[in-house]
Amino acid sequence: MRLIRPFISTVLCILILHVISLPAAGQDLPEAASAKLKELSEKQSVREKESYAIAMSLASQKNWPLVIEGKGRIARLVGVDAFGFPMYFETATNEAAAAT
Repeated sequence: MRLIRPFISTVLCILILHVISLPAAGQDLPEAASAKLKELSEKQSVREKESYAIAMSLASQKNWPLVIEGKGRIARLVGVDAFGFPMYFETATNEAAAAT
């Protein structure tokens, strides 16, 4: 029993020191994550602009409506999906939102 106590105390001290040092070691992570998020955001922005340009071109060829309104909803053409079908972003008025 006397040999186990110092061993347990030593292990606990090492674990506590390790846990305390973790936040200091992770200081670089937010900056790296922020840079990665910015890069991904820029790539997504380019994809959305390209998709929107294709949608505008196809809308005139295929007579797709740019805006659809009705029953408290408004939908705007925002792009095309991977299959070339139109994608619309839809909003609802407060009345429609309150009913759901």
